[in-house]
Amino acid sequence: MKRFEHGGDVWHGNPSEWVDFSSNINMLGCPDFVERALSEAMQEVSFYPQVDMELAIDGLSQMLDVASERILPTNGGIAALDLAITKLRPARVVVVSPTFVEYERIAVVHDIDFVDISMIKGRREIAFPMAELMDEIKRDDMLIICNPSNPTGFGVEQDAMRKVLDLTVEKGAMLLVDEAFVDFCDGLSVRDEISRYANLIIAGSLTKMFAVPGVRLGYLLG
Repeated sequence: MKRFEHGGDVWHGNPSEWVDFSSNINMLGCPDFVERALSEAMQEVSFYPQVDMELAIDGLSQMLDVASERILPTNGGIAALDLAITKLRPARVVVVSPTFVEYERIAVVHDIDFVDISMIKGRREIAFPMAELMDEIKRDDMLIICNPSNPTGFGVEQDAMRKVLDLTVEKGAMLLVDEAFVDFCDGLSVRDEISRYANLIIAGSLTKMFAVPGVRLGYLLG
């Protein structure tokens, strides 16, 4: 049986004794304002969260500069990915690899065909495989691009991503952009394209930049 291993499993002994290179968390640690917010929120820990998630949506809207009606908070980034893939149920999941193993795991678990197209060219070159995608993408596919890439750090610039968006529209496919790490890079996010492309979904996570993976904070934009 094929195993899918997620990083961050430091629960063998004392977690604080590990230097963890398996999960890409902000090495500067949790910002002071996030620690204060978590501390203040403990006063309300005995209450259930808002059913309509109005406060969470409003906060995400301000931070991401995205209209509130285009935002769905999720229980972490993986929950966002799982929801998008299983709810939209594409004919195939196509990824640009090497990439986050969870895309394949979700596809396999839900019996969705999986295709990966490598960005590795030879031994030392990384290049976005636009030509290969033009040949491979078919109607009702879901193309998933992690931008910037996990684990290579390769970033697809906005102009190139718009070409990918136009390609998926032409092919009748969906594009899911995983922007879990986008706040580490300027000028890569395609959040501004949400209102222009009905086939675009963005999955995001606050746990990487804020270094709080134990607090499940994710979202979908669409």
